Amino acid sequence: MGQFDRLTTIQRLLSTGRSVSRQRLLRDLEVSLATLKRDIAKIRDQHGWPIEWHAESDGWRLDPKAPPNGPVPGLCVTL
Repeated sequence: MGQFDRLTTIQRLLSTGRSVSRQRLLRDLEVSLATLKRDIAKIRDQHGWPIEWHAESDGWRLDPKAPPNGPVPGLCVTL
């Protein structure tokens, strides 16, 4: 799976408003933890999505107080 597909999948999963576990992302994306962290950082830092680590669920979620700025440029997600 290429980076574009991974970013699309991460965006789709986070758009549900629920925390997405590290294990689910690693399994679904079939990448290393380092690659997953880079992809999360790219969406958060370069595209302004308010992604935060949620220790209780051992996963990432969108900050409920700060909705995303819109879709990551170049990505289109249908919910």
